[in-house]
Amino acid sequence: MDIDVKLLEGLAKEKDISFGMLVEAIESALLIAYHRTPAPHRHARVELDRRTGHVTVWAEEDPADLEG
Repeated sequence: MDIDVKLLEGLAKEKDISFGMLVEAIESALLIAYHRTPAPHRHARVELDRRTGHVTVWAEEDPADLEG
């Protein structure tokens, strides 16, 4: 997923909050949403690239899940 960074910068300026704080809030909200999906990985993290707006969910695969 990609988020328009220019829009985020405009929103931060309009609401008089730091861009970093806004990005952290979005990352936190997306991580909460991820943990509400079926079978989420416990130690996942979400990263929003502050330059491109690309969002990545990082989750370590459990070796037990790979056995089949």
